[in-house]
This record gives sequence, C-alpha cells and structure tokens, in this order.
Amino acid sequence: MIKEFFDIEHGSAHDEFQSWRAKHQRGLFLTLNTQTRAYLHGARCMHLGSGPPYFSAKDGLGSLTSKKKVCAPQPELVAWAKKRGVTVKLCEHCQRDGLLGNNDTESVATGHFSNYWIIKARPERNDFTRFPLRGKLGRWYTARPPKTWLAGDTLFIWAGSPKLRVIGWAHLVKPEAGFEDNAYYFGIEYDSNLIEGPTINDLRRDPLLRTASFLKSGPSGTVFPLTAGQGARMLQLLAPFGQGPPGFLSIPLKKAEQSEIRRRIGAGFGTAEDNRQIERAALSAATKHYKREGWQVQSVEADKCGFDLLCRKGRQECHIEVKGISGGGFGFILTYGEYQRAASDNKYELCVVQYALSNPTIQTVVGGRIFQTFQFVPLAFKAEARRG
Repeated sequence: MIKEFFDIEHGSAHDEFQSWRAKHQRGLFLTLNTQTRAYLHGARCMHLGSGPPYFSAKDGLGSLTSKKKVCAPQPELVAWAKKRGVTVKLCEHCQRDGLLGNNDTESVATGHFSNYWIIKARPERNDFTRFPLRGKLGRWYTARPPKTWLAGDTLFIWAGSPKLRVIGWAHLVKPEAGFEDNAYYFGIEYDSNLIEGPTINDLRRDPLLRTASFLKSGPSGTVFPLTAGQGARMLQLLAPFGQGPPGFLSIPLKKAEQSEIRRRIGAGFGTAEDNRQIERAALSAATKHYKREGWQVQSVEADKCGFDLLCRKGRQECHIEVKGISGGGFGFILTYGEYQRAASDNKYELCVVQYALSNPTIQTVVGGRIFQTFQFVPLAFKAEARRG
C-alpha cells in the first residue's frame, strides 16, 4: 500500500511520516526533489536523524515532508515512479549501510532505478574528429535498447580497441527514436567534446568501477548499465578535464545575473564577518549532525586538505566539506582546491547547512553527484603575465 506525506499550506505531515518510519524500520520511501526526480531511501536513513524515537515538529528542527515522501514496498515504488515518469536514484548512504537490500541494489543495474550507462563506439566505424561535439545531437544504434532507461540519463562514451578509454559523455534525449537497417536507434546530446579520458587499466584499478559489466569479457554490445555508485565515481574521474563535468557553465555572466546569484544563494557572498559567523554556525550544526549519526568527528579545516571534517564509524570514513548559507538557497563558493578534492576523493561528501544562523537544515550530496546536482559558475580568474 502506497502512503504519501507532504506539507500543505496550513498543516505539516512531518509527524505522520515519522510515525510511519518508526513502524516500518525496514521500509522504503522516495523523496521527490522535483516532479520528475527522486531519491530512494531506507526508513533508517542517516540523513533524517537518529531514532526511534524520531524528532517531532514541536522540536523546531524543520519538517521532513516539505518535500513529498512516497512510502511503499519496492515493487510498488517502481510502478509508481514509472507511471509518472519519475527518474529515481539511490541514496548512497542507505546503499552503503545496507538499508536498501540486495533486490533494490540489483534493480539499479537491471531495472528502472538506473540512470548511468556506458555506450560503446568502435574506432573502425566512427570518425572521432566529428564527435563528441558539445551541444550537438547524435544518433546511435543498438540491437537491444534497455527497456528501463529514460530521457535525461547520463551516458559515458567508451571507445573500443585500440583506444579502450572514455572519450566523452552525453545525455539521452530520445530513448526509442526508431528502427532501421535491422537495428534500433536512439537520440543523444553530447555534453563534452572529445577527451582522452580514463583508460581500461585506470578503470580496472578503481575499486568501484572494476566490476562494471562493460569491462568484462563476453558478448559484444552497445549499451551497458552502471550502478549509482559507479556512475557517481565516473563523474568524479571526468571532473578534472578542462571542459568541466556535466553541469559546468562556461558562459560569462552579465552583472545583473551575478547580482541575482548573490541575492539568491548564500555562502561566501556576505561581508567577511557575516561569512565567519555563518561558517562557524554551519560547522557546529554539521558536527552535531554527524555525531548524532554515530560518527567520530574530527575538525581538519586548519589542515587545508580540501574538506572540513574527518568522520569515522568503524571501518567507514567520510571526508566532509561544510558550506553554510544564511537563507534557504542551495549555492555557495567552492575553491579550486575544494573542487579538485570533490573530483578525486571517493570518500568525499558535501554538507550544505541552510538557515545556518537561525534554524540549521542539513542537505548532503555524496561524491561525484556534486557534478550533477550543481552548475559551476566562474566568478573570478587569476591573471599572470605572458612569457616572451
């Protein structure tokens, strides 16, 4: 049976949702970030605070149902999402902590929850001087298109022998565009130009990607699934390439647009003293949050290592970068060192603290998902004298 919890103008569903969690400790639910994008969580997800008992509306910590929660057994959630065209990603913390179960993890690789794919190109059949070309549309052919992929899914382009490396990325535009010459074709839009990306040896050494199906010997094919963790890791590996990862904005902003950004998003745009107060409050809130979740927390911000908090729980370790915002926006300044850390550290996690000075509300983004969640806007450049 499906249950939905969502705040309305004159009432909160927070306590009802918390009651459902307490009664369904092995349950699953979706959090709707938009009408077409959602995350799958376990009822005991660390993002929502420790318990039971769980915090209530009268505790003043905010409402968990400001974003719609859809609760049901996994098959019903799949059917619900598919009927409404909702793309679902897995919460990596719940996956890591074993809250989703083997069936739900398997559905990432074979079913509706997958949104990362490898598409293979053969050098002898393709002219790599013509693609990938950022912003251009392309038509690709396959004998067996996946039944579960959706428009907007991320596609990593793999060049076959002798290159055997990632040469770019794209996103799916038309999953089932047509059929001709005894093959199905699908439409994509390239999100990068040609790159000399990670090689087969690089990926086989990576603890997350070495088990990916496209790296294994066996029947040839065009389209191969990646798990949520593998897709996020691939985004990290591609971030250092000069064009920026998916979501990078290279178009200069007008002054009015920059002013609007400063008005709408918080971290780093106030006075120096305001920023220090927000930063201290955010670090305090983040530290309390992770300690409540059973982590041992050590501040390492003075070490200038690209993150603020070193968190350990048993054999698990997370590197937490904390960003505080005075209001309810979801934007901040990321230094070059922090950006590089996010791109290379598979233990990296971003913790954004909204309303840091009044009612701290925590949002977390794991690893490579930062490059899908955010657009990166260049606000400053370093100028150096030319040589010669």
